[in-house]
Amino acid sequence: MKGVLRLNRAKIVGLFFAVPLSGLLLTSCGASAGKNAASACALVNKSIHLYESSVQATGTTGPRLQGQALELLRQALPFAAIAAGSNGQYQALQITLSESSRVPERLLIVALKAQCAAGANQLNEFVPPSSTLP
Repeated sequence: MKGVLRLNRAKIVGLFFAVPLSGLLLTSCGASAGKNAASACALVNKSIHLYESSVQATGTTGPRLQGQALELLRQALPFAAIAAGSNGQYQALQITLSESSRVPERLLIVALKAQCAAGANQLNEFVPPSSTLP
């Protein structure tokens, strides 16, 4: 009987630590939207810089820079998707980045600049988790 009692105490102690820890983890997920958006926008800004450099480049340098710029946009997409999953404010950025496989970057630059500028104003804003614990 003592073994059963000790096991139950161990479970109770485990729950005592597990519940606050899970709350802490959920809180950190909500706060990461801004950081993921910042990571996406850093890649977007590098991509735009490369693309704008490619327009003025000569020979084979232009297409090479455009390819690198497109690759950076594709690398930014997962960060934007994670941010959009935590905070709907970043859905437009995610959608615009997802269009990079179908739409030339030159047509996306204005939207990407605006979306990253709008998100930069709210990077430190806390967004609570979408679900609450009972």
